[in-house]
Amino acid sequence: MPSVLQRLKFFRRTIPHAVAITRDWYRDIKLGIRTIGFNPPLEQDPSFYKDMCGYEASFYSWLINTAEYLHLDGKDVFVDIGCGKGRTLIFMAGKDFKKIIGVELDGRLLDIARENIDRIKEPAIPIELINADAAELIIKEGTVFFIFNPFGR
Repeated sequence: MPSVLQRLKFFRRTIPHAVAITRDWYRDIKLGIRTIGFNPPLEQDPSFYKDMCGYEASFYSWLINTAEYLHLDGKDVFVDIGCGKGRTLIFMAGKDFKKIIGVELDGRLLDIARENIDRIKEPAIPIELINADAAELIIKEGTVFFIFNPFGR
């Protein structure tokens, strides 16, 4: 049986995480998109290095902090490597970028990202989706690259 101290440590870690997930779920609902959840990687890993990871969304709080850290002037091209269901792309579409590019190897996730982008009201910034392995792709126009756990060890 866990001690009282162990239980307190568990709740101290778990409750803020649950609150963050709830906030993200609410924000998804407000935007009319669906990016919550975890998707396992494909059964046959098509990636060059055989290091494909399952989908896990970035927390909006992280995206807010990232956007505040960047000093944007409207000339930057934002590239999300492993864009998954498109949460980061949609969030950054409200910031000062020239263009946004999402790269995703898993076609199932890219289809969901397309649906999510179609649900938002006319993004002011063009969003391009590319179905490719990031290890074999060269994107010359990118100036800001976002990577949240797309690769294995």
